[in-house]
Amino acid sequence: MNEHYSKNKNKKATAFTFAILALLPIVPFFLITGVSILFVYSFEFDERRNCTYETDATIVDYFTKTDYDNNSVSYQHYPVYSYGYGENEYRAKGKHSLPEKKYEIGERTTILINLDNSEEFFDKNYSLLRVENNLFVLLFYIFSVLLLVNIVVIIWLKKVLKQESSSYDDYY
Repeated sequence: MNEHYSKNKNKKATAFTFAILALLPIVPFFLITGVSILFVYSFEFDERRNCTYETDATIVDYFTKTDYDNNSVSYQHYPVYSYGYGENEYRAKGKHSLPEKKYEIGERTTILINLDNSEEFFDKNYSLLRVENNLFVLLFYIFSVLLLVNIVVIIWLKKVLKQESSSYDDYY
């Protein structure tokens, strides 16, 4: 009986050690993506800090920037917004671009305007903190889930090992 208990305990201890070691590659990636998101958040926070008035805007055009790099071509699309505030109509290019056009021409969206400078605005749907607009946000969510699952497994294995050890001591 003692030999069976010892083998079973060794298997669980090995599983526990493996679960702890599995944290090693996850934690650095979690930290890297987390720092990247904090950087993007601080950048966006500065942009939208003064933009408080919510209004509708229409996408009227795109400004497309073409980049040539090592025999490849990439495009960055900046939406051009038309919106009104007070008695004035504004037409302005967005600050952020994406490789794909997010909106159709004529599509409406909600923006936030700076009341002190009506030409300054922020489109919440074009936020870099949205999963569909930023790969780092998606990676952060994936690594968060992996980290949480790993922590739950470690806690569970630790509890199982403690119960096994306790039941063995009660038996003998």
